[in-house]
Order: sequence, then C-alpha cells, then structure tokens
Amino acid sequence: LLFPHSFILLPFRMASFTEWILATLYAGGILLFIQYLLPFILRIFGRRQNNEAVKLFEKKWKRDTVYLYQMPGMATLSSVSPFCIKVEAFLRLHKINYERRYFIVGRGLNGKLPFVEFNGEHISDSQIILRRLTFHFKLNEYANEVDSNFGHAITCMADQHTYNLFLHYKVSHNQSNLFKGMMGGVVPDILIDMTTPLIAPIVSAMMHRRLHDAVGRFSDEEYRELTRKDLTTYQNILREKKFLFGEKITTADCSVFGHLAAALYLDQHCHPVYLLKSHQFVPLRQYVERVRDTLFGGKFAM
Repeated sequence: LLFPHSFILLPFRMASFTEWILATLYAGGILLFIQYLLPFILRIFGRRQNNEAVKLFEKKWKRDTVYLYQMPGMATLSSVSPFCIKVEAFLRLHKINYERRYFIVGRGLNGKLPFVEFNGEHISDSQIILRRLTFHFKLNEYANEVDSNFGHAITCMADQHTYNLFLHYKVSHNQSNLFKGMMGGVVPDILIDMTTPLIAPIVSAMMHRRLHDAVGRFSDEEYRELTRKDLTTYQNILREKKFLFGEKITTADCSVFGHLAAALYLDQHCHPVYLLKSHQFVPLRQYVERVRDTLFGGKFAM
C-alpha cells in the first residue's frame, strides 16, 4: 500500500474509493514532505552565509532568561535531539529560568539545534551554550580540576562517539518514529508512515556520510561491538554511585543522559535500545531514570 503501482493508472481507469483515498493521502504526504522535511534537510546540510545577520526571535526578552529553541519531542521525551535534552537538563539542574521554543525547520547560526537567545544574544551549539551560561552564572559543579577534566572527557565521548554510533541506528531502523518526533505533531502520523520509504533513504545517505567521517565505516557487528563498549564504559564509571561523580548531577551527567534518554525513550527497536533494556545494563538504565526523575520529574515530555 505504500507504493501501489495502481496509483499510476488512476487517470486511465475507474478506481475504487479506497484507492482514491490512498492516492490522496500519499499525494498529501509528498506535499508535506516538500513543505516541512525538505527545507529541514536543506537547512541541516546548508551553511549560513558569513554576512547573514542573526535576528532575535524573542524581541521582548527578559534578563537572565534562556529562550531554548529545540527540536520537538513526543509524549515520552522532551525532544528527539540528545543535545536539546542535554541543554534543558543543564538549565533544570542549575534552576536557570528558561522557556522552550520548538522549531521544525529553523536552525541556529551553526545550522543546527539547539540554540538559545540569552540577554539579547544568539548562542549556538550545546557545548558553547553551556560554557557561556557556566561563566555568566559563575557555576562550579566539580570538586576539583581533575574531576572537571574527567567530566569534559566524558562529555566529549558522549557528544561525539556515542552520538554518532546511535545516529547509525536512528537513521537506519524504524525511521518513522524519529520523523514523527521531529515533526512534533504538525504532520499526521499516517502521512509520515506513508512517506517514510521515500524520505528515509535520503536522510540515511546524508547522515551516514557525516557518520563515516566522524567514526569511520564499520560492519553491523562492529557497530554493535563499539556501542556495547560505550555503554559498558559509562556503567563502569558509574559503578555504585548515584550519578557519575557521586551524589550530585554534573554537566557530564546531562550529556550522557541526553544521548541515552533520546535513544531509550524514542524506542526505535534497535541495538542500543535492546542493550539498555537488557539485564546487563540494568544499572545504567536505572541511572537514566534517576537523572530523568531528579531533573524533570513528571515533565519529561513535549
């Protein structure tokens, strides 16, 4: 039914009512793809001109309030983007006033989400956002410089290596779940299901080019091996502690939580999710739930 060949013959023969309905829905899905997803793809892979002015979306901003522009989410998570979850977790951790703003097509200065507007300034990229806010609010999360450096290393591992490994599965398995989250309910689920076979190969090919540059080309078995190693590393760092560095959540926790939660609660039925739900990684899954409940309570949803 996704690509019924009989649709091509509709003008030349009498079609059933069901076929006309399916053809209409399919055509509507193509139009919505052109209107929403195609510009989204082009914005991701396009580059903003250096001389292009950055305009603020929030004209009447409040001092020391963060306006967080992020990808939409679903009933099970606040955003499908691990970096958006990371920033929001950081804001909640430090009780910084903020307002969510969901974007489907719009992007920040670096062509990505999230970005924030803070005291009249546009700031792109999650790591730059957190550094600017840390400096502005004079935050000090770690007990000493060694822990601070270790936390930075964990964050880099999560944001680069784990992210790209998980990305392989997100754009290769059950992509309609990902697209539904990205569309934030603007496009009906039935149309996303119908157009996913058309959209998914385009998105997958583009994202895999980035993935191969970031971590290399691997077989499925090698991707599985590397993914298991990352999760094992996080669990070994955690050990018996409540959070990665003890009793208090840090930026490193926000980052790791963002990537694990974005996989676990999107639930795409792929290898990282199977691992996180397995008996081997019960402590790591409980850690994700603990961070979620501590920072978001019952509000970890769009």
